[in-house]
Amino acid sequence: MAYNGLMDKLPSENKKLAEQVNWIADRLAESYPDEALTLVRSVLDELIFNVLVQGSSKERALAAFNALKEEYHDWNEARVTRPASMAEIIKGVGLESLKAARLVKILQGIFEDRSEVDLEFLQEMSVPAIRNYLGGMEGIGESSIDTVLTFSLAKNFFPLNKAAVRFGQRFGLVPSLNDGRRLKGLLEDAVPQDKMPVFVLTLEYHNENICRSDKPKCKTCPLQPRCAFGGKKGRLSKEAE
Repeated sequence: MAYNGLMDKLPSENKKLAEQVNWIADRLAESYPDEALTLVRSVLDELIFNVLVQGSSKERALAAFNALKEEYHDWNEARVTRPASMAEIIKGVGLESLKAARLVKILQGIFEDRSEVDLEFLQEMSVPAIRNYLGGMEGIGESSIDTVLTFSLAKNFFPLNKAAVRFGQRFGLVPSLNDGRRLKGLLEDAVPQDKMPVFVLTLEYHNENICRSDKPKCKTCPLQPRCAFGGKKGRLSKEAE
């Protein structure tokens, strides 16, 4: 599937890689339909979820997020709670005390700046301004900002992480594990905004369950036919038989 003619705008040397990315995105979406279901949260909800998920699993972060939603009428009520009390509510997510303190500080900072606890005003701001505003919050790095931009603000950014770079190097999209910025640029050029959320979610699931750091499941990988790493392992396996 050609993605909105974006490949025609790429330098010729990147078109083949962009076609590979298109193929990957399609195969992942087809292979993991449950993971392809995206949830659009408000800007502040997405930011809070990203604080909770750092160093944790999505399942535990979602349980903690839902617990906060159940406990507090709104984020303004959460703002005035004691961090120790919030830490008890999100118990099980990991680093509870640190995350609770950060969340209360973030919520308080928004209130002091805006006289309300809401981030929908970011919808009207430029990307550099959004990055500057969110980047000033404790514990909010580039990957978290990219996630908020992509999932809640309809922008086109790929939240880079080590697993994605490992995948890019294994598949042959980039030559080494030091080429994360190059991979990020390639993915953002090749995948349009309306496809990016699903691509991010399905690639994340794939990297956690198939293309793992230790003992990747190459034999059952839906991308194995075109993967440089998986293809090599397949050839070696056949030679050993």
